[in-house]
This record gives sequence, structure tokens and C-alpha cells, in this order.
Amino acid sequence: LRPSFRFPTTSSVASSEIPGAEAIAERSLALLLAFLALAEFEPSEPFLTDFLVSKGLTKDQVSNELFSLWLYFRLPALLAAGLVAEYLGSARMLFIGALFGCIT
Repeated sequence: LRPSFRFPTTSSVASSEIPGAEAIAERSLALLLAFLALAEFEPSEPFLTDFLVSKGLTKDQVSNELFSLWLYFRLPALLAAGLVAEYLGSARMLFIGALFGCIT
């Protein structure tokens, strides 16, 4: 059995009757690449340990206590995000996640 759904290719979008479809596709790709560049650029993380040590914590406290708490709270936060995504819809949740990713 072959699936009846096929993903549109660039040639099928450009050859369709939508005026300016190729320009829209190029603009969408540029926005996606800009988002990925901003979302993956996280300059504060390598300096987070040094920042917390400068605030009076020891490296052992940061490594053993704070980072382990961050790890343990990550799973419930992901579950909560999944429930919110079910309520709001995946597209809105992706937008919210992208927005917060760019902010942080």
C-alpha cells in the first residue's frame, strides 16, 4: 500500500496557480533559518557555572545540587508543555517555544 499523501516539492509549489508562491517559500525558508540560528545560539550557557560561582556558590553546589535539580525538573516541564500543546495546538506551542527560545 502506498500512502496517498505526498509532500509538496518546490517545483510543484512554483508550478501551482498561487501567484508569488516561490517568493513566499524563499521568505519562509529565510525566516526558518534565522530562527534556527537564533534558537541555537546560546552564549550564556558556557558561562553559567562561572556566573553562579561568582554569586557565592561553590562549584560542587552548582554541579551536584543546581544542575541535578534542573535535570529532575526538566521532565515534568516537558510533560506540562505537552499538555499545553494539546490544548493550544502544536503550531501555537512551537511559536511560543521559539519566542521564549529567542528571548533566553
